[in-house]
Amino acid sequence: MNPENFLFCGNWIVTGNSVILCSLPNSCKEHGVNPKEWQNDVVGKRPYYLAPKFNKNLKELFLDIWRK
Repeated sequence: MNPENFLFCGNWIVTGNSVILCSLPNSCKEHGVNPKEWQNDVVGKRPYYLAPKFNKNLKELFLDIWRK
């Protein structure tokens, strides 16, 4: 393993998570969604979407579907 490939994050897992988090604002902009508005909404709804008793589909939180 080459240390330069860690993007100064320390390990591969953290590097992968950092890449995902850094790409979210750009994905929001490409879909015409306000990144802060989407993030606040998703973070607030996430517990309900993960609980089996609510029977929610996580795909509803995807940018292209959430925008509608």
